[in-house]
Amino acid sequence: MIVSVSRRTDVPAFYAEWFFARLKAGRVLVRNPMNVRFYSDVPLTPDSVDAFVFWSKNPAPLFEQIDQLCDYSFYFQFTLNPYDSSIETNLPDKSRFLAPLFLKMADKLGPERVLWRYDPIIFTTEFTLDWHLFHFESLARRLKGATRRCTISFLDSYRKIQKVLTLLGVISPDRYDLATFLKRLQEIALDNGMRLVTCAEGAWLRQYYELPAGACVDSEILSSIAGKTLTVTKDHNQRCDCGCSESIDIGAYDSCLHGCLYCYANSSRKRIERNLAQFRSDGVALCSEPRPGDCIREYRRKTQGNGAV
Repeated sequence: MIVSVSRRTDVPAFYAEWFFARLKAGRVLVRNPMNVRFYSDVPLTPDSVDAFVFWSKNPAPLFEQIDQLCDYSFYFQFTLNPYDSSIETNLPDKSRFLAPLFLKMADKLGPERVLWRYDPIIFTTEFTLDWHLFHFESLARRLKGATRRCTISFLDSYRKIQKVLTLLGVISPDRYDLATFLKRLQEIALDNGMRLVTCAEGAWLRQYYELPAGACVDSEILSSIAGKTLTVTKDHNQRCDCGCSESIDIGAYDSCLHGCLYCYANSSRKRIERNLAQFRSDGVALCSEPRPGDCIREYRRKTQGNGAV
C-alpha cells in the first residue's frame, strides 16, 4: 500500500504532529470526500505501508521529526515556485528559507527522495515565458545535485478559481512560443542534472513537444527506494491523464492554510474555518470525527512487494 500525504492539503507543513500521532497509533481514518458519512480505516504500520509520498510547499515541520520514519520508505514532492506572496500568500521566504530547506533535506535523505515540483505554470502579462525561464533556471542552478527530477504542469481552469483566473489575467501562449519554451526548460533541467517530466498534461505535450509524462506517485522510484518491486496498478481515481500508481490519500480538502490563489483543494474560507474548528492533533481523522451512524470500513491493501530489486 502506497500512502499519499497529501494531494488534498499540506500535511507536512500544518499537520505534522497529527501525522506522527497517527503513525504511533498505527492507523488513521480517512473521510470520503464524496460521501462524508463514510470512512476508510487505513493501517499505518511498517508492515502495511510500502511507502509514503509526501506533498508539500514547506515540509520543515515534518522534516524536523524525519527520524520517526526510519522504518518506512518515502520521498517528498517539494513544490518550489517563484511566485511571491501576492499569489502564494502564506509561505516562508523562498530564497532564504525554502531553497535552503530543499538542499538540507536532499543532503540528509539523498536527491532521489526529494523531487522538485515547478507547478502550476501560470502565464500572464507579468508571468511571461521569459519570466518563467529566468526563474526556472535560477532555481535549477541552485538545486543542482539536490534532485534528479523536476515535474511541471500548467494551471488547470477549475470552476472554483475562475474569478481568480480572470483577476490574474491568465493568458495562453502561442503554440510555437510554447514549444520553444518547453524545449528550453528541458535543456535547463538537463544542464542541472534533472529529468523534466509533466504532471497530468495528456498526450498533447508528448505529441507536439516531446515532453515525457511523469508519475507523481511513482512505483518505480518507490521500488528503488524500498529495495523491492512494488506491484501497483494505475490510480483510476485520478484524472485520465494522470500517470500515478494507486495510493490511498489520508488528507482532507478545505484544510490547507497556504492561501495560494490558484488552489483547487480549498473551496472557501468558511469551509476551511469549519474544518479547522474540528481539528485535534490526536484526532483519528484529519479535521473530522466519525459520528454515530457513520460507516467505517477497513481499507484493503492493494500494493504488494515482490522481493528485492
